[in-house]
Amino acid sequence: MEDMHFTSLNFGTSGKSCFFGVFDGHSGKRASQFARDQLAKYLEVDLQQLGPREALQSAFMKTDASFLQRAEKENLNDGSTAATALLVGRELYVANAGDSRAILCCGQSAIPMSVDHKPDRPSERERIEQAGGTVVYFGCARVNGILATSRGIGDRELKNWVIAEPEIRYKKLEPGDDFLVMATDGLWDVMTNVQVATIISGEKNAQAAAKKLTAEALKLGSMDNITALVVDLREMLADMGPSADEKNG
Repeated sequence: MEDMHFTSLNFGTSGKSCFFGVFDGHSGKRASQFARDQLAKYLEVDLQQLGPREALQSAFMKTDASFLQRAEKENLNDGSTAATALLVGRELYVANAGDSRAILCCGQSAIPMSVDHKPDRPSERERIEQAGGTVVYFGCARVNGILATSRGIGDRELKNWVIAEPEIRYKKLEPGDDFLVMATDGLWDVMTNVQVATIISGEKNAQAAAKKLTAEALKLGSMDNITALVVDLREMLADMGPSADEKNG
């Protein structure tokens, strides 16, 4: 199993933030384990000096650089996707590198909080080719005919093209935002965002929702490892009480 995940409901020096992550390893599990163990530590330190966006960006790059140092010493070629979410009060920041994915479920509707980094995504293909790489179809689009994702932690031999720089999306949470779903591609290979939102709509808690998604993905024939992390935002929003906008409304 190369999939890893991280959950902290009392994150940061104040303990008032939350941080979540899913990491899908390839060519071994060392990069995904390293990202799970280290990215949050870098982020916690960076948040003391930087805003959330800048801190997430910095933490991704530091995690990658640190793992690459180890990879050079140990001759490792492991790599990993990283989809993470930082919740500061009602402020949600999602940082993603790779083809794990995060969505916000609002009833049976889904808001994408990340876009998969696939080699044939036009902007990714252009970036790869400008850096001297190629996108070759071998079952699916692959960087230099090897890797089916175009960003991530590690991947020492493909680092010129498989970068760790995350894309970051932001949303202020509001009533009706029910669940945050973060999952590896074992789920998304067989389900659309809307299907995921529909399947878990009305579930009583995050654990039941995650189990339901995993079972459904297996039923639909997913052949990959599946990690589905579900965060029940209804509980969190209820604990926070009404926002300033709701009070004024």
